[in-house]
Amino acid sequence: GGSKPDCTAAMRDVRQQYESVAAKNLQEAEEWYKSKFADLSEAANRNNDALRQAKQESTEYRRQVQSLTMEVDALKG
Repeated sequence: GGSKPDCTAAMRDVRQQYESVAAKNLQEAEEWYKSKFADLSEAANRNNDALRQAKQESTEYRRQVQSLTMEVDALKG
């Protein structure tokens, strides 16, 4: 019965190899996800900046239109 322990040892080796590979892949997947998430966050921040700028510009534009309207009203009056 010398063959049985060898079999379980071989199985143990395979399992250990599999677990180390799985752990490595998991770590790589996590790092990939983190970098992707960072990219997405950065893109979202850029979009927020653009949105904020657009809002400021539209507010400014509305102010200009209002002052022009007031000038026109003054000229009419």
